[in-house]
Amino acid sequence: MRPNLPPFFFLAVTIILLCTVSTTGCLKEGQLSVKDIVISAGHTTTSSVTLNVTSTIQNNGGVASDPLTVRLQAFNADSGLLDGETSSATPGIEWGGTREVSQSVTLPRSGSYRIVVLLDKGDKEMGEGEIRVSNLDQLVPDTQQSGLIIDETDFIVKDVAAGTATIRTDVYVANGGLVSSGPVTVEVKAKELDAGLTADKQQTTLDNIDPEKITVASVPVKVPDQYNYRMEIVIWRNGTIVKRGDGIVQLRPVILNGTSTGAATAGIETSKFIVGDNQMARSPVSTPPWTKSPGFDLPAAVAAVGAAGGFFMISRRRL
Repeated sequence: MRPNLPPFFFLAVTIILLCTVSTTGCLKEGQLSVKDIVISAGHTTTSSVTLNVTSTIQNNGGVASDPLTVRLQAFNADSGLLDGETSSATPGIEWGGTREVSQSVTLPRSGSYRIVVLLDKGDKEMGEGEIRVSNLDQLVPDTQQSGLIIDETDFIVKDVAAGTATIRTDVYVANGGLVSSGPVTVEVKAKELDAGLTADKQQTTLDNIDPEKITVASVPVKVPDQYNYRMEIVIWRNGTIVKRGDGIVQLRPVILNGTSTGAATAGIETSKFIVGDNQMARSPVSTPPWTKSPGFDLPAAVAAVGAAGGFFMISRRRL
């Protein structure tokens, strides 16, 4: 006796038979796509940058895909020219599965780029994705990533003779990084505020700064007395500038006097501000970079000078 089968049973059997004899139907080729692209900057020099590109590839349907070739292309966004290209092979991806493929491409450290990821199987393109990157010139070269910080700066009068003042700049250089700094050079330039002329430029070398430590670099400069100066501080390491800072020293400050002219210059006897070594003993410095030392910040110091109508010679500034 023939069993009483439901009507859809014969339809299901027919579909199964058709799928068995035809691989272009149910067992269709996987549908691949680039689901996501993540880019990070790797090795960076003054002229080039290596971009690390991780692409997430997904099989959206069909049987497991055959092995693929993933091509990474970088096109200049302005000229449209191909500036970099690389490719790598990856195994097939099962139905519904994903796989991450990491690649690198080195490009000029300037301009904007279209990063295109292509999925190829033989001569056939199976899918693609695209992302843009820009402002590569804003990336800091590896040689400039020092972790060094100009924590504070003191300006001290050491001598006045024949119209020339000797000012010692004490630069508190902190290492906020994770490794020792190695030798660094601290340079101080004294530039007259109005004309911008450099009156003197001197430098000194620090052998090393350990992580989370501060070392004081003392740099004396000789400048003409009775002028105002911007003291520019530059820190060099391995032939590259890694940090800049500045401060103001006014040997002839302008004082608001409340008259119709509005301002006048103060007559300052710079020699009265000479500080001897025995007057300012320096304690060992091991304060972490984020700890604030006692004293005025520069804006507060300038305000105090303006209110008193006097002259502030030893300034302290956080940079």
